Amino acid sequence: MYNRFRRGPVRMGTITSCFLMTVIACAPILAQRSVTKKKSQSLNNDESADVLQWKYLLSTLATDARSLLPEKERPHALVAVADAYWNLDRDIARELFKAALDSACSLREERKCDSLAMNRVLAVATKRDISLTKTLLKTIGEKQKPGDLEETPLTVALDLLATDPNGATNLAQTFVPAGLSSGAANSFIFRLAKQDVGLANRVYGAYLNKFAADSKLPLNQLISFGGYAFGYNEFYGLTQGAPPQLYGVSARRIPNLTLNPALVRAFLDLAFRRTSETVERAAQLAGAERDYLTTVNLFATAYLLPEVVRYYPSAVPAWEKLQQRATLGTTAIQHEQVGRQIQSINERRARVQRFDDAPQLSAEQESEAMIERAEKLPNSCQRDKEYSKAALGLGSSKQFKRALEIADRISDLKQREGVMQQLFYEMAVVARDTGEWTEMRAKAKSISTPELISVLYIKAADVVHDRDRSTSAELIGETLKNTERISDPGVRAGVLLGAAAVQVKMDVFAGLDILKTAVKTVNQGSAKDQSGFSILMKVSLACPGDDEWYGSRVTLPNASLDEVLPLFAAHNVEETLLIARSLEDASTKVRSLASVVMYMTDQKRLKRQSKSPVANLGEKEIRP
Repeated sequence: MYNRFRRGPVRMGTITSCFLMTVIACAPILAQRSVTKKKSQSLNNDESADVLQWKYLLSTLATDARSLLPEKERPHALVAVADAYWNLDRDIARELFKAALDSACSLREERKCDSLAMNRVLAVATKRDISLTKTLLKTIGEKQKPGDLEETPLTVALDLLATDPNGATNLAQTFVPAGLSSGAANSFIFRLAKQDVGLANRVYGAYLNKFAADSKLPLNQLISFGGYAFGYNEFYGLTQGAPPQLYGVSARRIPNLTLNPALVRAFLDLAFRRTSETVERAAQLAGAERDYLTTVNLFATAYLLPEVVRYYPSAVPAWEKLQQRATLGTTAIQHEQVGRQIQSINERRARVQRFDDAPQLSAEQESEAMIERAEKLPNSCQRDKEYSKAALGLGSSKQFKRALEIADRISDLKQREGVMQQLFYEMAVVARDTGEWTEMRAKAKSISTPELISVLYIKAADVVHDRDRSTSAELIGETLKNTERISDPGVRAGVLLGAAAVQVKMDVFAGLDILKTAVKTVNQGSAKDQSGFSILMKVSLACPGDDEWYGSRVTLPNASLDEVLPLFAAHNVEETLLIARSLEDASTKVRSLASVVMYMTDQKRLKRQSKSPVANLGEKEIRP
C-alpha cells in the first residue's frame, strides 16, 4: 500500500511550492498597514518558505476573524490567531490581542464588555506576557466606567489558577489593588493558599505593601486582610453607609495555612498606623462621615486587639491607648453595634472550629447513619432521599455490594434507576482502572447512556494502547458503534474527537477516518463549537419543596478540535489542514486552523525536531 506519510524530497518540495503559491495567491491584502509592513519586512529578511507560508495563512485568518458574523464570535477567533502569531511575529500578535479585546468590549450598547470573551482574551494574553495584559486592560479601561474592570484581573487569575498557579500569582500581583472593594482579592488569596501557601503569601504581601504606600486606600479594606496573617480562613469588614453592616465569612481551615509571625507583625504595624490616621481624620469631621469612621475605628481595635494580646504582646500598651482614643466621641449605640458584630464573628469561628475538630466519619459510617435515619422516617420521599444518599456514599467508597442492596430499597422507580446507573458506572470505572477489561464490559452493559460507555471505553483504550493494541482497537471499535446511539451532535462530536485522539497513536489512517467523521458531526448545527467536553451525571433527589440532586461531571481529555488537530498535524499537516478547512462554521474554522499553525510553529517543538536524526523525518512528516 502506498504510504502518504513517506514522501521523497522532490515530491515534498513540489507540494510545498504549489501549496505556497496557492496560499500566496489567495491571501487577501490586510487593511492594517502595520501588518502589511511586517509581511514586507519578512520577505526582505529572507525567511524560510515554511515561516512565510504560516505567516500568510495567519494573515488570512486574521482578516477572516475581523469580519466574522455574528460579531460575538470575533474576539474568540481573533485571540486564537493572536496566540498563534506569537510564535512568529509578536508585534502583530499584540495588535491582534488588542483587536480581540476591542471586539469583546464593543458588542453592547451599554458599552460593557462581554465578560466571557474578555476573560478569554486576557487569560491567553497573560500566558504570553503579563505586561501585555496590563496594556490591554489600561487601554480598555479608558473606555469603561470607573470600577467596571476592578475585578477583571482577579477573575482571569482565578481562571488560570487550576492550570497555571504561577501565572495567576504574577497576574494578581501586577494588578494590586484590584478586587479590594468587592472582597475578590481576599477570595483569590485564600483560593491560592489551598494550592500553594508560598504563592499566596507573595500576593498577600503585595497588597500590604500597596496599603502602606497609598494612604487613600480605606482602613476598612485593610482590616479585611487580618484573618490571613493569623492563619484564619476568614475575612471581615464593614460596608459603607449608616449604620455600617458587617460582611465577610469564616470557613474551614486550609491545610498548611498557619500563623505567620512575619506577616502578623507587618499587618498589625500597618493596621496600627492606619487606624491612628483614621482616628485623627474622624476627629476633624462631623455628621454621617464622622459616625462611619468612628464605627470603623471601634471595630478595628475590637477585632484586632485580642490578636495583639496573643501574638504581639509588646505592642499591647500602644494598642490599648489607641482603643481609648478611638472611643472618643462615640455613642452607646455604636458600641452596642460593634459588640454584636464581634460576637457574631466569634460565634462563626467557634462553629468552624467545632466542625474542624470533630472526628471525621468515613463515607461508610456516614452512609450507615443515613440508613438508620431513613428507616425512622414516615415520609416515603424523604426516606428514598436518605437511601439514595447512603447508596451513593457507599458507592464512592467502593462498597458496591452494600450500595446496591440499599439502592434496591428506594421505592421511587425513576430515582432508583438513576442511583443504580451511577453505581454501575462507578463499578465499571474501578474495573477499568484495575485493568479488568472483561469485568468493565460486563458492568457497562448495565449502563443505559451511550456517551458514558463511550467515555469509559476511550479512556480504557488510551490506558492500554501501548501494551495491548488489539484490546485498544476493540474498545475504540465498540466506542464508534456506541456513538451512533448518541442523539446530541455536540456530545457525539466530542466523543469522536476523543476516540480519534487515541486512534492516531496506533493507526494514523484509521484516526484520520474518525477525525473526518467528527468534523462532519461538528458541522451539524448545534455541534459547531467544541471548546471542551464533559457530561453531567445527575440523579434527582427532590421532594416537594426542594430541588436537591446529586451529580458529578465526567470529562474526556483531547475532545476538542483545538486539542485534537495538532495531534494529527504532527503526522501529516497537509491532510490536517484540509480537514480543518472543511469546517463550515467560520469561527470554528479560524480557531482550528490557528491551533494547527500554533503547534507547527512552536519553537520548543521545532528545536526538538532539529535535534532528531534526518533519517527519522520521513516517518513523521512535519512540513506543510
